[in-house]
Amino acid sequence: FHLLNFVNPNEGNVRRIFLTLASHKLNDFRDDVKQLAELITTASMQLYNIVEERFLPTPEKCHYLFNIRDVSKVMQGLYLAQPSLYEEKEHMLRLWVHEVQRVFQDRLIDLSDREKLKLIIEEVLDSAFQLRMKDIVGGDGEDVVFASIVLSNPEAEDPPYDQVTDRAGLKAYMDQKLEDYNDMAKSAADEYCEFSGRNGALSADSSSDPPSSRQRLSGRSGRKWEALPVQDGSFHWGA
Repeated sequence: FHLLNFVNPNEGNVRRIFLTLASHKLNDFRDDVKQLAELITTASMQLYNIVEERFLPTPEKCHYLFNIRDVSKVMQGLYLAQPSLYEEKEHMLRLWVHEVQRVFQDRLIDLSDREKLKLIIEEVLDSAFQLRMKDIVGGDGEDVVFASIVLSNPEAEDPPYDQVTDRAGLKAYMDQKLEDYNDMAKSAADEYCEFSGRNGALSADSSSDPPSSRQRLSGRSGRKWEALPVQDGSFHWGA
């Protein structure tokens, strides 16, 4: 038989891999943006090393497991940028901040950990770019949001991946999507009840209700079904 052994690459090799990817992506951008390839690579590796060291898994936070794939996810987000939109280096850095927040911050489960990560991002920005968060994000340092959506035309095909600044419009869009999903889920449940009703009895768990309670369910056909309790604690739906 054959035995294959792969050792983990050292940090220099990993950095060279991501630098190659970043340089290739930014090669078609303006010169000031193109020069960010090495700085973004250094900042991403630095941030990853700090996060891996400071956010250790615990019984409550057992999912705090970070590896080099997280850096690759940041790079994947940067690969969505288009030269025609990202003409200023601050725009590209806002995208980088967004990607590291989505990859690392969204995994943190409490506000104190998220605030710690924001301080780490500030530390890395100052070390790698000599910039502060408010210099890039502006305002009160609120989380930036990038998405492939045009709020003025949500049905547009192949929308660019760009910053969404209209928070009220984004919230309205997400609320509408949530409402559409709930309507779809309710419609699917009604269809299931109607289909089950045509094929016999429909059972439901009654663990949260007293054995004597009665429940009523209406299918899309309008036919009423009533839950009749039985001795084993379950309900059988019958017309």
